[in-house]
Amino acid sequence: MKSILCLILFPLALSAQKYQVYPGEYDNWVRHPKTKMLYNVVADASFPVPGLPAIADGEGKGSAGLHTAGFIGVDGFVYVWGDNTNNITGLGIKLPTIEMTKTAVGNARQIVNYANSGDGAGPGLGYGFAVVTNDDKLVLLGNTQSGFRGDGTEGNKAEPRPYTVTALHKPIQKVAAGSFIYVLYKDGTVDSWGGTRRPYYPTFCLGRGVNDPDAMRPGAMKFPEPIVDLTGGGDWTLFKGKSGAIYGVAYHPRMLGLGPNVPGRNTPFNITRELGLPGTPVQLVVGSQASYALMANGDAYAWGDNTQAAIGNGKEGKFANFAAPWGGGQLWVDKPVKINPAGVAFVRLFADINDAFYAVAEDRNGHLWVWGRNKGFVLWNGQGSPDATIRANQPNRWDVLAPMRIEGFERRTAPAAGVAGSGAAPGGAGVAGAAPGGGAGSRAAGGTGSKSAPVPVAIGASAKSSVPAQAGTVDTLVDAGGDKLHFVVYKGVGFPIVFSGSGADVPVWNKMLRPVGLRTAATVIIVEGANAGGLKSGLARLGYGGKIVLVARSGGREFAQAYAAKHPEDVKATVVVDDDEATAINTIVRSYNDAARDQ
Repeated sequence: MKSILCLILFPLALSAQKYQVYPGEYDNWVRHPKTKMLYNVVADASFPVPGLPAIADGEGKGSAGLHTAGFIGVDGFVYVWGDNTNNITGLGIKLPTIEMTKTAVGNARQIVNYANSGDGAGPGLGYGFAVVTNDDKLVLLGNTQSGFRGDGTEGNKAEPRPYTVTALHKPIQKVAAGSFIYVLYKDGTVDSWGGTRRPYYPTFCLGRGVNDPDAMRPGAMKFPEPIVDLTGGGDWTLFKGKSGAIYGVAYHPRMLGLGPNVPGRNTPFNITRELGLPGTPVQLVVGSQASYALMANGDAYAWGDNTQAAIGNGKEGKFANFAAPWGGGQLWVDKPVKINPAGVAFVRLFADINDAFYAVAEDRNGHLWVWGRNKGFVLWNGQGSPDATIRANQPNRWDVLAPMRIEGFERRTAPAAGVAGSGAAPGGAGVAGAAPGGGAGSRAAGGTGSKSAPVPVAIGASAKSSVPAQAGTVDTLVDAGGDKLHFVVYKGVGFPIVFSGSGADVPVWNKMLRPVGLRTAATVIIVEGANAGGLKSGLARLGYGGKIVLVARSGGREFAQAYAAKHPEDVKATVVVDDDEATAINTIVRSYNDAARDQ
């Protein structure tokens, strides 16, 4: 696994951008250009992420990657989400995973997600965030192993509270972090440290001009001029000098565009001439397997490892089936190639090298373009599979080999269930037959299992009951063999999760409905007071006559077990929960993902 974040660089001279996009591994986070609210477009492009205020303006206000994501709200506080093994909140919350949670870190200016190898010898794992505050402090949340504390120690697997790096004594401009930390100061100098878990890498990646540097303490990098920007933090990192020159450090210099067989060195390479770009870039971005440069005229260039279509030049490595470990290095593009379509000028590029194998661009008209490996629907183009195993080991027929325009938040409203989709959406080249809003008709013609983000779907006449209405849900009465059963449906993809119980259980289910839907991308259904025959008949009437995961509380254990015994071909798993809400949600999500993987 790769281990970094990309980031965001250099002011643009084209036009004002509308979007902010924060690519993650299985999640793609997008700030709405009007409301400034955040959407995880893989899970739900219809409703903003709960528990999060609007995202602050400017670059560096969000960062995602391998299993975690973090953002800065308009209130100046840091909010984090995902794998909590390393106490990423800094609050001591005892949950393995968390929904979006406000931390105690405020006055924040920049946040960088990292995976610093702290939980293992190889790249990846060891999750945390580097936060730059408005008073020029560097605060770390989560794992500080690999020497990240900068105090001469290896660091901690899970910092008990936010840790302020005390070894820094100059005003900070910005930070890049992954397996290493790079701090750009306002005077144009750069300190680097970290990477103790990756033997030999510090010599080549810290760029201090010495072999085997002290990676547990910050040290000055060797540049011939002041640096004005940087991006990366892992296997390779790029820097822009005051003169416009481009520098890079890397364990494998080929990632810098230097071609094969160039030996590494302990000082930064000046790669300006080797890249041969037609001028000085206004933005540089490091992605998971490639680097990108955006020019003032809107042209975008890419170079690096194209095994997983990261370049965007219409090619990628050929696989019968993508299966980890990936390895990479099968298809190199050593010199920058122009990738923006004819007549299209980009104003911003978005990528991340923390296992996000794709890139996003915005053009001068405010449209989004995507390319790369479509792991788990991250390209927001309605393509993919609801099968968890396929999502993790993606056949390349779902990848996008060159920039393809998608609709973003301009997509049309989803049709209700039973209403056929109306064909490909405008600008959605390659999404045959998709109705990107979701609902019936959102599966591509012949493309088994393609989807859009889950959306609520109308299923009949509404009805009053003990289930309070939520935004994004529709409730209905269904005639199930003579009984009128009340259902609430939150529409997703794949086989549904069914919450069954009495009226006393329904308020509990109602709290879990949307969080479970967001976490699994599945359809989630609440049914009140059903008997076995009524449940099967009612689900069939709603179009869910196949496999389900059945969830009950302890009072409904016998019913759930009896239903599963009577319909073993339908029930993929039964889950009985009586824990606190967060634990129950995690249990349900884990059970559903296991069931989907075994399908």
